[in-house]
Amino acid sequence: MRITATAIADLIDRVGGVYSYSIDYDSRRVFLTTMSGERVEMTFDDILRWVVEQMKRTVH
Repeated sequence: MRITATAIADLIDRVGGVYSYSIDYDSRRVFLTTMSGERVEMTFDDILRWVVEQMKRTVH
């Protein structure tokens, strides 16, 4: 599956709780800083799983 340049950013923006992020498309990694100050590095696959889990929590 090919992820477009804006898809990851759109997903992160929809979920919220992220103070800032940087996306490295060459290495397919996302670097997040959460609102609580935690710094996290995730692969594209990890970020997609995380977004799905966050969306599930907001629905319930």
